Amino acid sequence: MSITEGKGKWLWCAAMLCVWATVIGIFIRNHGNLTVQQLLDYSPEEPVKAVFVMLGLFCLKSLDFVMHSGVLYAADGVMFPLPCALLLNMIGAAIICTAPYFVGRSLGTPVARRLREKYPKLANIEKLRLGEGFLTAMFLRVASTPLTVASIYMGATGMRFGPYLAGSLVGLIPVMASYAVMGAAADDPASPKFIAGAGAIAVTTVVSIVIYALLLRRAYARQKAAEEGVSHVK
Repeated sequence: MSITEGKGKWLWCAAMLCVWATVIGIFIRNHGNLTVQQLLDYSPEEPVKAVFVMLGLFCLKSLDFVMHSGVLYAADGVMFPLPCALLLNMIGAAIICTAPYFVGRSLGTPVARRLREKYPKLANIEKLRLGEGFLTAMFLRVASTPLTVASIYMGATGMRFGPYLAGSLVGLIPVMASYAVMGAAADDPASPKFIAGAGAIAVTTVVSIVIYALLLRRAYARQKAAEEGVSHVK
């Protein structure tokens, strides 16, 4: 294990301890009775408390591979007016994207190589030649690459943080907005608003798959043409 990898693991453990200490503190303050339903039942008279609890959950999600971010996006839509929910989701998405990026940055090239081997889509994205900044980050989000994995990978490859974060947020906007709309209409799943939100998620998924397939086909065609050109020269 290299010094860089050891530093990354210590950083990961320290961050996890801080997050869990915060969560445990919230549970103790609420006498161990804090539940998901209680989060959704906060009254409009307690918006500040609800905001801080949701930001804490976004922080936890940033270091967790299992929790689905869509649940948090939708919960904001339930608890807050839609404009506020969208703003909070944007802040939450920035939190989710930041911590694993810096973990990957500390781990460096070795973890990037291992992630490419484990997740072929990461290697395929490189073949699209989108550059090393905004477009790559945006496309990895649109292409539904596991959020935390993609964040660690982009940090490990040394991508600059500014373009990475901007591209990530732009790529996540369709999904986070759709979940917020669904949350706002959660009391009536048959309503046009709820159906529109669910439909937007489905359309975004299908479109991203189609674009990914087309770009990958073009990349393979370009690679094949280059190999044939070399062969003819020989």
